Amino acid sequence: MAAVASKAVGNAVVRNFTKRRLKSCLERYSTRIKKNTDLVFFARREIIHASFQEICLAIEDLLKKADLLEN
Repeated sequence: MAAVASKAVGNAVVRNFTKRRLKSCLERYSTRIKKNTDLVFFARREIIHASFQEICLAIEDLLKKADLLEN
């Protein structure tokens, strides 16, 4: 799994913070994600204003929609 944030998100400090938040949320689901799956999450500028909880819920929703979570 990878988290990517372009310069449009912000300066280096903001981009790194954003990627750490994404990776932290992804760790919560790492054991439930189907095996042999490669994921790349691209951060958008709006993530700066989102709470950690909102980010995690959005990731969970995306994984469910893509049918990548095992029960």
